[in-house]
Amino acid sequence: FQPALYEAFGLTVIEAMNCGLPTFATNQGGPAEIIVDGVSGFHINPMNGREAGTKIADFFQKCKEDPGYWNKMSTAGLQRIYECYTWKIYATKVLNMGSMYGFWRTLNKEERVAKQRYMQMFYNLQFRNLVKTVPRVGEQPPRPATTTGAAAERNQIVARPRERQVCALLRNLLRKDRGSN
Repeated sequence: FQPALYEAFGLTVIEAMNCGLPTFATNQGGPAEIIVDGVSGFHINPMNGREAGTKIADFFQKCKEDPGYWNKMSTAGLQRIYECYTWKIYATKVLNMGSMYGFWRTLNKEERVAKQRYMQMFYNLQFRNLVKTVPRVGEQPPRPATTTGAAAERNQIVARPRERQVCALLRNLLRKDRGSN
Protein backbone atom coordinates (compact mmCIF):
# COMPACT_ATOMS: atom_id res chain seq x y z
CA PHE A 1 0.00 0.00 0.00
CA GLN A 2 1.47 3.36 -1.06
CA PRO A 3 -0.36 6.11 0.89
CA ALA A 4 0.91 9.30 -0.82
CA LEU A 5 -1.64 11.79 -2.11
CA TYR A 6 0.50 12.43 -5.19
CA GLU A 7 3.78 11.04 -6.45
CA ALA A 8 5.39 12.38 -9.62
CA PHE A 9 6.95 9.10 -10.76
CA GLY A 10 6.24 6.26 -8.36
CA LEU A 11 9.55 4.50 -7.76
CA THR A 12 8.20 2.91 -4.56
CA VAL A 13 5.32 1.47 -6.57
CA ILE A 14 7.72 -0.02 -9.12
CA GLU A 15 9.87 -1.46 -6.32
CA ALA A 16 6.84 -3.05 -4.62
CA MET A 17 5.57 -4.53 -7.88
CA ASN A 18 9.08 -5.77 -8.72
CA CYS A 19 9.09 -7.64 -5.38
CA GLY A 20 5.89 -9.39 -6.43
CA LEU A 21 3.57 -7.54 -4.06
CA PRO A 22 0.03 -6.80 -5.21
CA THR A 23 0.16 -3.02 -5.07
CA PHE A 24 -2.35 -0.35 -4.07
CA ALA A 25 -1.36 3.21 -4.96
CA THR A 26 -2.82 6.64 -5.59
CA ASN A 27 -4.79 7.24 -8.75
CA GLN A 28 -2.77 10.43 -9.33
CA GLY A 29 0.63 11.08 -10.96
CA GLY A 30 3.10 8.34 -11.82
CA PRO A 31 1.34 5.45 -10.08
CA ALA A 32 -1.73 6.06 -12.24
CA GLU A 33 0.41 5.31 -15.32
CA ILE A 34 2.41 2.47 -13.80
CA ILE A 35 -0.51 0.39 -12.51
CA VAL A 36 -3.24 -0.93 -14.77
CA ASP A 37 -6.13 -0.78 -12.30
CA GLY A 38 -7.50 -4.20 -11.42
CA VAL A 39 -4.94 -5.92 -13.66
CA SER A 40 -1.43 -5.24 -12.34
CA GLY A 41 -2.42 -3.51 -9.10
CA PHE A 42 -5.08 -1.18 -7.79
CA HIS A 43 -5.69 2.56 -7.93
CA ILE A 44 -7.14 4.16 -4.84
CA ASN A 45 -8.40 7.66 -4.23
CA PRO A 46 -6.32 8.92 -1.29
CA MET A 47 -8.99 11.52 -0.54
CA ASN A 48 -11.63 8.84 0.03
CA GLY A 49 -10.56 6.56 2.87
CA ARG A 50 -13.79 4.56 2.88
CA GLU A 51 -13.45 3.69 -0.82
CA ALA A 52 -9.77 2.80 -0.39
CA GLY A 53 -10.57 0.60 2.62
CA THR A 54 -13.33 -1.16 0.70
CA LYS A 55 -11.02 -1.83 -2.25
CA ILE A 56 -8.35 -3.30 0.03
CA ALA A 57 -10.91 -5.40 1.94
CA ASP A 58 -12.37 -6.67 -1.36
CA PHE A 59 -8.89 -7.71 -2.47
CA PHE A 60 -8.31 -9.75 0.68
CA GLN A 61 -11.79 -11.28 0.40
CA LYS A 62 -10.99 -12.40 -3.17
CA CYS A 63 -7.69 -13.84 -1.92
CA LYS A 64 -9.61 -15.79 0.73
CA GLU A 65 -12.10 -17.13 -1.83
CA ASP A 66 -9.48 -17.83 -4.53
CA PRO A 67 -6.07 -18.84 -3.16
CA GLY A 68 -4.47 -18.15 -6.57
CA TYR A 69 -5.70 -14.54 -6.75
CA TRP A 70 -2.69 -13.10 -4.86
CA ASN A 71 -0.30 -14.89 -7.25
CA LYS A 72 -2.33 -13.73 -10.27
CA MET A 73 -2.02 -10.08 -9.22
CA SER A 74 1.64 -10.56 -8.29
CA THR A 75 2.45 -12.10 -11.68
CA ALA A 76 0.56 -9.37 -13.55
CA GLY A 77 2.46 -6.69 -11.62
CA LEU A 78 5.80 -8.31 -12.43
CA GLN A 79 4.83 -8.63 -16.09
CA ARG A 80 3.94 -4.91 -16.22
CA ILE A 81 7.34 -4.02 -14.74
CA TYR A 82 9.25 -6.31 -17.11
CA GLU A 83 7.40 -4.88 -20.12
CA CYS A 84 7.65 -1.19 -19.25
CA TYR A 85 9.98 -0.31 -16.37
CA THR A 86 13.30 -2.16 -16.49
CA TRP A 87 16.61 -0.30 -16.41
CA LYS A 88 17.33 -1.53 -19.93
CA ILE A 89 14.09 -0.02 -21.27
CA TYR A 90 14.68 3.22 -19.38
CA ALA A 91 18.32 3.50 -20.52
CA THR A 92 17.33 2.85 -24.13
CA LYS A 93 14.69 5.60 -24.00
CA VAL A 94 17.14 8.08 -22.47
CA LEU A 95 19.84 7.26 -25.04
CA ASN A 96 17.35 7.54 -27.91
CA MET A 97 16.12 10.93 -26.71
CA GLY A 98 19.70 12.15 -26.25
CA SER A 99 20.65 10.92 -29.71
CA MET A 100 17.68 12.63 -31.33
CA TYR A 101 18.41 15.88 -29.50
CA GLY A 102 22.08 15.77 -30.51
CA PHE A 103 21.24 14.90 -34.11
CA TRP A 104 18.87 17.82 -34.61
CA ARG A 105 21.26 20.27 -32.95
CA THR A 106 24.14 19.33 -35.27
CA LEU A 107 22.28 20.11 -38.48
CA ASN A 108 23.44 23.29 -40.18
CA LYS A 109 20.98 25.63 -41.90
CA GLU A 110 21.28 23.91 -45.31
CA GLU A 111 20.70 20.52 -43.76
CA ARG A 112 17.72 21.89 -41.85
CA VAL A 113 16.19 23.24 -45.07
CA ALA A 114 16.74 19.86 -46.76
CA LYS A 115 15.22 18.11 -43.74
CA GLN A 116 12.23 20.46 -43.88
CA ARG A 117 11.68 19.66 -47.56
CA TYR A 118 11.94 15.95 -46.87
CA MET A 119 9.53 16.17 -43.94
CA GLN A 120 7.09 18.21 -46.04
CA MET A 121 7.23 15.61 -48.82
CA PHE A 122 6.73 12.79 -46.31
CA TYR A 123 3.86 14.66 -44.72
CA ASN A 124 2.21 15.30 -48.09
CA LEU A 125 2.55 11.72 -49.26
CA GLN A 126 1.72 9.85 -46.09
CA PHE A 127 -0.17 11.85 -43.55
CA ARG A 128 -2.09 14.77 -45.01
CA ASN A 129 -5.28 12.76 -45.59
CA LEU A 130 -4.86 10.94 -42.28
CA VAL A 131 -4.43 14.22 -40.40
CA LYS A 132 -7.67 15.52 -41.88
CA THR A 133 -9.56 12.58 -40.35
CA VAL A 134 -8.29 13.18 -36.82
CA PRO A 135 -10.69 15.37 -34.86
CA ARG A 136 -9.26 18.30 -32.95
CA VAL A 137 -9.84 18.63 -29.23
CA GLY A 138 -13.53 19.27 -28.64
CA GLU A 139 -14.62 18.15 -32.13
CA GLN A 140 -16.71 15.09 -32.81
CA PRO A 141 -15.05 12.41 -34.95
CA PRO A 142 -16.45 12.17 -38.48
CA ARG A 143 -19.27 9.65 -38.90
CA PRO A 144 -18.51 6.74 -41.24
CA ALA A 145 -20.60 6.41 -44.39
CA THR A 146 -23.84 4.49 -43.89
CA THR A 147 -22.91 1.55 -46.07
CA THR A 148 -23.02 -2.08 -45.06
CA GLY A 149 -20.86 -5.14 -45.39
CA ALA A 150 -17.42 -5.16 -46.98
CA ALA A 151 -17.92 -1.71 -48.54
CA ALA A 152 -18.41 -0.21 -45.09
CA GLU A 153 -15.23 -1.86 -43.81
CA ARG A 154 -13.18 -0.51 -46.74
CA ASN A 155 -14.53 3.05 -46.38
CA GLN A 156 -14.23 3.32 -42.62
CA ILE A 157 -11.05 4.98 -41.39
CA VAL A 158 -10.30 4.46 -37.74
CA ALA A 159 -7.52 6.63 -36.31
CA ARG A 160 -5.73 4.66 -33.63
CA PRO A 161 -4.18 6.50 -30.64
CA ARG A 162 -0.63 5.98 -31.98
CA GLU A 163 -1.58 7.53 -35.34
CA ARG A 164 -3.08 10.51 -33.52
CA GLN A 165 0.22 11.02 -31.69
CA VAL A 166 2.20 10.81 -34.94
CA CYS A 167 -0.14 13.24 -36.67
CA ALA A 168 0.08 15.75 -33.85
CA LEU A 169 3.87 15.39 -33.80
CA LEU A 170 4.11 16.00 -37.55
CA ARG A 171 1.79 19.01 -37.37
CA ASN A 172 3.92 20.53 -34.62
CA LEU A 173 7.17 19.77 -36.47
CA LEU A 174 5.90 21.43 -39.63
CA ARG A 175 4.65 24.49 -37.73
CA LYS A 176 8.02 24.88 -35.99
CA ASP A 177 9.95 24.36 -39.24
CA ARG A 178 7.88 26.97 -41.08
CA GLY A 179 8.40 29.43 -38.25
CA SER A 180 12.20 28.98 -38.15
CA ASN A 181 12.83 30.02 -41.79
